[in-house]
Amino acid sequence: MIKPSIGRVVWFWPGEHDPELSSYCGRTQPLAAIVSYVWSDTLINIAVFDPNGGSHGRTSVRLWQGDGNRPTNELYAEWMPYQKAVAAKNDALEAQVKRGHTSGDEAKLDAEIVAKGLTAPRVTPLSIDSLIVNTTYTLLAGTTVTICALTLRNGFISIGHSACASPENFDPEIGRNIAFDNARNKLWELEGYTLMNALSGRAPFNTAF
Repeated sequence: MIKPSIGRVVWFWPGEHDPELSSYCGRTQPLAAIVSYVWSDTLINIAVFDPNGGSHGRTSVRLWQGDGNRPTNELYAEWMPYQKAVAAKNDALEAQVKRGHTSGDEAKLDAEIVAKGLTAPRVTPLSIDSLIVNTTYTLLAGTTVTICALTLRNGFISIGHSACASPENFDPEIGRNIAFDNARNKLWELEGYTLMNALSGRAPFNTAF
């Protein structure tokens, strides 16, 4: 769910329940509107703009958040597709952070890229994490060296490791996290190379060499 705030743009669908504004668009397309007051996550006041730029105030308008079927018997507002896409992307990144894969900084950067509309083909945190099908850790006996092996969908294994200069500072969980990050970070270059091959139209890798 996207939390509404004053000043944000939404789409307004007047339908047959708002004859004044429906005369401009009917049910074929929405009208642009700006949130002027927030009652709740699903109820707002808005300033609606007709095709000529005229402003029309509407109060206590339902903000449909995509839950259930689209309203058919009432006027309502909704978020624009672009806003929904950004929110969905951010939700996915937050879920990755909670799972311990994508870092907060990485998620913030990816969200900024999406928000700026940089939609050309690229490697994303989600695409990196989707490669990993298994994770194993090994602590070398008598040391602080932790090895992480990430098995990818194609069977390739990426290796990362960590170690402490002072054994007194060793923490198993921190060691595993650092080793995991080191193994995962290697995937960015590998996937970047693969993407460049695809974008340049180069032939698939020849296993004969």
